[in-house]
Amino acid sequence: MQRFERNISILGKSKRTFDNYSRHVAALALHFGKVPTELDPEDIKDYLFELQKRSKTLQPAKPRRNHFQRPPNATKKSSPSEKTALCI
Repeated sequence: MQRFERNISILGKSKRTFDNYSRHVAALALHFGKVPTELDPEDIKDYLFELQKRSKTLQPAKPRRNHFQRPPNATKKSSPSEKTALCI
């Protein structure tokens, strides 16, 4: 765990990120009934695939929106020149 915490810190991640990662590693180890150092990359891929399948069956995918787009219900704000043109 100390080496894991060191590596997370070197990557510039916060203590909260380390705590969150640790919880997920613990869940992964419990799922397989192994200590984390006994897990191999295929175990991790199988686990992530299972989570992905479970997630897709629990809730429909939400469409992603570009952050630069206006929300559908937002009205376009007119510029001062447009306001002047409308008043003439």
